[in-house]
Amino acid sequence: MDEIIDAFRADAFHVGMDEVFLLGSELSPSTKGKTVPYSCKSRQRNLRSFVRKRHIEMLMWGSVD
Repeated sequence: MDEIIDAFRADAFHVGMDEVFLLGSELSPSTKGKTVPYSCKSRQRNLRSFVRKRHIEMLMWGSVD
């Protein structure tokens, strides 16, 4: 992410998060066996910390029901 931000002189970074359906599944080695709320919150916290250190805006997918 650092290389992309630097290369494009980005002031914002889209972190995705639209792949929530994979969190905790056998297909996601890094979150396998973890609960979806834990995995999602943990990942968001890490990404938020990263973009704050870079002084850029974090963009993320979301839905409104």
